[in-house]
Formats: sequence, C-alpha cells, structure tokens
Amino acid sequence: MFPLEILSRELTSFQALLRSDMMDLINRNSADFINLSTNLIGVDSIIENVRGPAEQKLRGSVTDVRDLIQDSVDQMNTKLEKLGQLRERKALLELFIGIHDALVKVEGLLADISQNFSSTTDSGEAGVARDVPSPDMKLLERVAIEYNQLRYSVERAQGLPFVENLSERIATATESLESILSTMLSGLLLASSDLPEGADNAESVALTQCMRIFTGIQRSALAEQVVRETLVKPCITTTLSPTTPDISSEQLNDLFHTALKTLQRKCGKIIQISVNVKDADCHIVAHSIFPEVCSAIERHMPQIFMPGIADTFHKNYTATMRFIIDLESLAPSLAEVVYLRQQPYYTDLMKKWQLPVYFQLRFSHISAELENSLAKDALEDPTNFTSRISDGSKLSIPSSRCVVDLVRYCWSGDVWLHILSARFWRLTLQITSRYSTWLEKDFLGNQSESLWSLAIGFRRWIVATRDLDALDGLLRECFSDVIRGRLPPSVTSKSSLEADLLQTLDPARQALTSIGQRLKERTVDASFEAVKQIRNVPGLFRKTNKEPPTKPSPYVSQMFRVILDLSSPYETELSPMVTAWRTDTVLEVTRRYRAAAEELLTTIRKTEESLKRLKRSLKKSQPGEDEAGNMTDEDKIRMQIALDAQAFAHELEQFGILPQDHEEYQELLRVVKI
Repeated sequence: MFPLEILSRELTSFQALLRSDMMDLINRNSADFINLSTNLIGVDSIIENVRGPAEQKLRGSVTDVRDLIQDSVDQMNTKLEKLGQLRERKALLELFIGIHDALVKVEGLLADISQNFSSTTDSGEAGVARDVPSPDMKLLERVAIEYNQLRYSVERAQGLPFVENLSERIATATESLESILSTMLSGLLLASSDLPEGADNAESVALTQCMRIFTGIQRSALAEQVVRETLVKPCITTTLSPTTPDISSEQLNDLFHTALKTLQRKCGKIIQISVNVKDADCHIVAHSIFPEVCSAIERHMPQIFMPGIADTFHKNYTATMRFIIDLESLAPSLAEVVYLRQQPYYTDLMKKWQLPVYFQLRFSHISAELENSLAKDALEDPTNFTSRISDGSKLSIPSSRCVVDLVRYCWSGDVWLHILSARFWRLTLQITSRYSTWLEKDFLGNQSESLWSLAIGFRRWIVATRDLDALDGLLRECFSDVIRGRLPPSVTSKSSLEADLLQTLDPARQALTSIGQRLKERTVDASFEAVKQIRNVPGLFRKTNKEPPTKPSPYVSQMFRVILDLSSPYETELSPMVTAWRTDTVLEVTRRYRAAAEELLTTIRKTEESLKRLKRSLKKSQPGEDEAGNMTDEDKIRMQIALDAQAFAHELEQFGILPQDHEEYQELLRVVKI
C-alpha cells in the first residue's frame, strides 16, 4: 500500500475520532454551551480597556529596541566609514610612495645613463660616424619599465597636490629620457644607414631594442620625428633641391629617382625594424618620409603644379605620381598605404594639382580640332572623298579619321590620366556623338533637294555609309586595345560600355537609312523613265506590217543605267548596307516594270476583244491574214514584250540576282506568259 493511502486512512480515522469526542463534550456540557453567549456580555468593553495600555506599552518596548539597534548600526557605519577613509588614505599613501619611489628610480637610472652617455660621447667626439653612444640597453629597458609604472601611477593620482608638486621633476625626467632615447636612436640611425649589407647585425639589434623602448613608453611619434629629422630630411634636402627654378620633366624624373634610391638605402632598415617590433604603432613611411617629401616638393618645386602648358603638366604629374607610388611601395602593408592616403598632407598635395584646368585645356584643344575638321569637310567636294575610296583607304572623310585620331589621343599615355578616366570617357562619347550629329545634319542634310543632284547625293551617302561602317570597327578596336585597359575595373565590369560608345553613332545610322530610302525612290523614279518606254511598243507593230520581233527593245538596257552609273565606281568598296540598297532598288524597278507590262498587256487584250466584238457586230466576213492563221499585230506586241522580259533577266544578273530566285521576275514571266 502506498504511503499516501496510509496517511489518508489515518486522517479519516482521526477525523471520526475527533467528531465523536466533540459530540461527547457537547452532550456533557450542553448547559454551558447554551449559556456561553450570556456569559460573554461586556467582554468587548473589557478588551478595549485593556487594549490601549497594552499597545502603548508594546509600542514603547519596540521603539526602545529599534532605537538601540539603530544606534548600534550608526556606530558600526561610522567605524566602517572611518575604516574606508583610512584604507583610501593608505592606498593613496602607497600610491604616493610608489610614485616617489618610481621617480627616484627613474632619476637615478637616468643619472647613471646620462653619465655613461656623456663619457661615451666625449670619448667618441673625434671618431667616425660608427662611434655611437651606446648605453646599456638592459638599463634603458629598466628605465622604460619604471617610467611606465611612474606614468601609470601619475595618471591615477592626476590633479592631486602631491603629483602637482612633483610635476617639474616628472617633466624633467621625461625630457631627459626622451633626449637620451632620441640621441641614441639618431646615432644608431646614422651608424647603420651607411653600413654595407650583412655588416650591421649589432646595429640592427640595438635599433630593434631602441624602437621597442619607444613603443613601450608610447613615444612612437617621437621616434618617427627622430627618423624624419635624422635620415629623411637630410636626404630630401640633398636630392630634392633643384639648382635652377625652371626644372624640366627629365630633370624632375632624375631628382625623384635619386631621392627614391637614397630613401630605400637609408630608411629600409628602420622601416623593417618598426614592422618587426611587436605592438608598435609606428608609421615611418606615413609620418617620417611622406611629410618631408611633400614639404620639399611644395617648397622647392611649386612650378610643377602649374597647368599652363598641358604637355609639361602631364609629364610633371605622371612623374610625381610615379614617385609617390614608388614611395608607397616602401610601406610594409596595404593597410599602411591606405592609412598614408588618409593623411592631410597627402590630400593637400593631391589638391595642388589643378586637374580640372588641365582637362579643360585638353578639351578645348580636342574640340577645336574636331570642329575645324567638321567645318572643312562639310564644304568639300564629294569627289575628293570618293577618290580616297579608290586609294584603298579605310576612311574617306577626313573628319572620320580625325574622330578616330582624337579618341586615341584622349587615351594616349601623353594625355590620359587615371584620375580623369571618367571625364575622358565622357569626352570620348561627346566626340563620337558630335560626329554623328554633324554627319546627320551637316554632311548629309545641309543642301536642298532641288540643288542636290542625285549623283552628288549618292556620293555623299556612300562615303558616309562606308566611313560609318569602318568607324564602327575602328572604335571597337580602340576600345578593346586601349580604352578598356585604362578604365577603372569597377567600370569595365559593365558589359554595356562598348555598346554605349557605338550607340552614339545611331543618329547617323538612322539618317543614312532615311537618306538611302530617299535615294532609292529618286533612283527608281529616274529608272522608270526608261521603263515607261514599254508603252511605245504597240506603236511599233500596229498597222505597220512589220516582221515579228527577234531582239529586245533598246529601253531594256537603259532601265538599270542610272543604278549602274551611281554604283559602278564603287563596285569593290560597296558595304553591305549599300549592296542591300542596290538590290532593293533593282527589285523596286522590277516591280514597276512588271506592273507596266501587266497594264500594257491588259490594255492590248481589252482592245483586241473590243475589235472582235466590233467585227462581229458588222457581220463582215473578210477573210484576211488573221483568218489565214498569220500573226496579228497584238501577237507581235506580246512577242516583243516577252523578248524584253527575257533580256531583262540578263540585266538582273549584272547585280548578282538569279532570275529563277527572283519572285518579281517570275511574276513578270507569268504576266507575259513565257
């Protein structure tokens, strides 16, 4: 059985027992229970009388106990507060003692180092550059440790009178330590800068220890300043100080080359050491080399920033940027290069280059040359253009060649600058767009219809079509060979750049299509003058008793004379667009010829039927040649038209059109019933 069940049974038994005992008690004392309410009368007032004094006495007792406890607590808090103050004073006293002891240690160590330093310096005054004062590095490291402890303790006690009283001594110790370290670093730099390769192990170790000390006491900026004053400044002063105010681009390149080689030789070691020192926040290239270089360029060579002569400015800019990139290669990491380019002196140097003015000079030169070429070609005789076709030139219009030359000029190494790539790309689009507009409105559309003969119009149209096709290919070649490699990678990733360039020629292409349609209509109209001679065929045989025809009419050979006269001089140079135009024109002439032949044959048939009806109505029976089975005049006319249609096939073959594949011609044969 479970414990809960046992407990439940026991409680149930106990409940029954209690109920039984209670009933026995009530039965035994029933009279008392009945009189209970009567006996309790007046008890409420008695309780109220007792309640007041009892509460007051109890509250007084509680208040006394609480006051006693509060007094004890207050005494305890006062003792704890005094104890806390004592602890704070003790800690502050210990801090003061630590500051004093650290300062005394630092001063003592510095005194020993200074004495050793002075004696070493005195003994080495007459020596060579390698006789560098070299105090005990372990002693210096001890000084650095004590100085760091002193600096940390002083920061904790900042503003206290004790520290303020020691501020002069602390400042003197700091200056003394910085002076010793600066002098030692300067001497080590001078000693190690001219040593041959592989002979500088001791100096390298000493430099590393010295830079580690600078880093340990958080004086990397001081080390950078020492490097700048000791190594960089003399080097830059010697190499970047031109002897004459007017310096050529070649001389500038020589100065930069010499300065770079000198900096690599003298500063390479300290740059590598600064990288190897753990947790070193030292930027030799950014804080020691570049500020001095920028200052020297701005101070000694301000004329290189003047953009008056674009070619000279370009040479100066490219030489300087090449020199800066070479200096950036001295940086130990890409992060260092990024940090360098964020420095104010770097951005100030870049701002001194008046690049917008340089681009405006190039833009003015390019636009003037293009406009002069366009104005000249707009008035030139088209015969001069077509003569170049026979010479085998790719481009017939000088302005077309000018466009290609100017686009290549924009991206040539003597003009293009990487920082101006976006502007030169926009200028390229402007050049091709201006040429397209000129070709559309000036070259092809500057003369009225009445004055513009068909031959002249065709010459201009064919040279423009040929040049536009050639220009398309040359621009594609220029983009793939030159432009794509000079645009930023973020831009060249877009596949639409080449399409954008070629799209600027779309207005000219549309104009050529429209003008080609007009030329086609005029050519067809001119050719139709020969086609209309088919109407003269009936007059050659009606009522003339001529023999049946045996050869085609002369007008057949004249129908395509205009097309041949226009296109024959350019037979070998026809572009696909011109070839398609010529084919469409021939097909349109064929269609009109078929329509004219069909109209003539319909008229002959109607006339013949009308004559037959007239003869039947007069009931005249006059047997003649017709009734004898001889050929009528209408038959001769049909035969002549059939011969002309056959000869027309030979004319089509001149244009490479196969008559059997020519739908209009086959329809013509069905019309003449051959």
